[in-house]
Amino acid sequence: MVQIWKSKTLWVNVLAAIGLFVSAQFGYTPSAEITGIALAGINTILRAITNEPLEW
Repeated sequence: MVQIWKSKTLWVNVLAAIGLFVSAQFGYTPSAEITGIALAGINTILRAITNEPLEW
């Protein structure tokens, strides 16, 4: 089992949330469609290469 702080999927989503917050602060906000497609694609790739569950 992978410890939660070693999860690539978790860190990608944390970085995405920080990126969206920062971009909103500087006046650039990508559309919801682009953001959703990008995150869905990245998460799909990460899930495809992941073979261990998280350890809670």
